[in-house]
Amino acid sequence: MAYIIGIILIVIALIITGLILRKRVYDVVDRYEAWKMDIMGRNIASELSRIKILNLSGETQDKFEAWKDQWEYIVTKELTDIEEHLFDAEEAADRYRFSKAKKILAKVDQILQSVEKDIEKILMEVEELLESEESSRKEIEHVEPTVKALRKQLSQNRYQYGKAEAYFDKKMDELEAQLTNYHQLVENGNYIEAKQLVDQLKLSVDSLEGELDDFPQLYKSCKQELPSQLDDLYTGLKEMKNEGYRVDHLAFEKEIRKYQERLLHIVGAMESGDFSEAEGAIEEIDGRIKEMYQLLEKEAIARNFVETKVPTYQSTLKEITDTFAGTKADVELLKKAYYFEDSDMEKYLTLEKAIGKLNTQFEELLDKIEKEKSPHTKLRDELEAGFVQIEELKEKHEAFKKRIRNLRKDELEAKDKLTEMRNQLYSIQRKLKKSNVPEFQVIYGT
Repeated sequence: MAYIIGIILIVIALIITGLILRKRVYDVVDRYEAWKMDIMGRNIASELSRIKILNLSGETQDKFEAWKDQWEYIVTKELTDIEEHLFDAEEAADRYRFSKAKKILAKVDQILQSVEKDIEKILMEVEELLESEESSRKEIEHVEPTVKALRKQLSQNRYQYGKAEAYFDKKMDELEAQLTNYHQLVENGNYIEAKQLVDQLKLSVDSLEGELDDFPQLYKSCKQELPSQLDDLYTGLKEMKNEGYRVDHLAFEKEIRKYQERLLHIVGAMESGDFSEAEGAIEEIDGRIKEMYQLLEKEAIARNFVETKVPTYQSTLKEITDTFAGTKADVELLKKAYYFEDSDMEKYLTLEKAIGKLNTQFEELLDKIEKEKSPHTKLRDELEAGFVQIEELKEKHEAFKKRIRNLRKDELEAKDKLTEMRNQLYSIQRKLKKSNVPEFQVIYGT
């Protein structure tokens, strides 16, 4: 009896399980059915009709036909197949063939997912086409007047562009040809290609606009301003040489000629449409011209310094030389009565050597000035170094003279002490004589 009850319970459980699984299949079928109906209810045809505002020819016509055919295939073939698959899944569930029903539903899901992607792609391409048309149309509304304005700018200011006018005219012709090509693409319904052309055209217009704005000043700088500055610099350089300024060591003439040749090359390149070198060269040459003027000014200032300071330097050097001659006489006198320490003697000889060297250097400096061997900037450096050395020698000389004075003071004090001792001895001798005491015995204790 228990076995029978058990079998009955198992059968009941199997029936309930089958009913539950069949209900799940039905639920999935209903969900996919609703999904299918949702797709069929979408107004894709209305979305496709939006592009009818465009020229339905060429690329646009091809795309429209392709989208229309694809949507019809989805509705008439793929969604119809889904209906049959769902019916087969329900039939398999009714027969408790759940494994088969699961496979059929998996295929339905795959088809629906693919359909969704196809629809999304169609709508995205439609939107892209419409946006391309709108975007390119708005951009061309800005580009066309800009090209006309640039043509007018070139026409009214041709003198500012020199021979480069031909280059800019050619560029204008190319832009206008691209504009014509754009309108032809639009008329033929090739909006995507037209959008790509507009994007390229916009970059070309921006580039040409910048060139037209920058060219006049760059061209003027390279053709007129910098060459004029170089000519003025060269003239000034020649005048300075004639007036005795020593500027040959700067070798500016060669450098100026090099820059003049370079500017001629750059002007020729600019007139042919190559502006790559102009801006950098202008900055370099302008900066170098300023440096040259500064160096020439430095040479002029140095000349004035040398001419003004040489007499002062000469008198200062003579003063310390004469003063040291007095110190030298004092030393020779002291050496007879006083032993000089090695350190004192070393300081004295160092001073003597340094002063002699300064006098030799000054003679060489005068020779350079007379024979025009060195630039005044170098002579100024030598003079300034000499002034510094003289000041250092003055300090050392004063310290040495102070040392000499101290030695002479010690010598005088020693002489005074010796004189005092002699006077005392003489006084003692007189007293001894008066006392009738033999001098020898008193003094030596005998």
